[in-house]
Amino acid sequence: MKNLPTKRFILARSDDILLARYRDKDWYLTTDPVRACQLLEADAQAVLQSVIPESERFLWTLHPTQEKEGMVSC
Repeated sequence: MKNLPTKRFILARSDDILLARYRDKDWYLTTDPVRACQLLEADAQAVLQSVIPESERFLWTLHPTQEKEGMVSC
């Protein structure tokens, strides 16, 4: 059976800003999809709840993506 890529999610804002993480420590915003953090759905939801202020969460959505070599996984 062929190994299928793991389905992961990135946090994306309505203005195309994405959430990335620097060396497993600091979260930052980026417009570069290659630098966006790719997380399992439950992990992405947990990040949304813990990192994004409640007043701004309505701006953010989880976008599914296929894990590719070179993409950041947090």
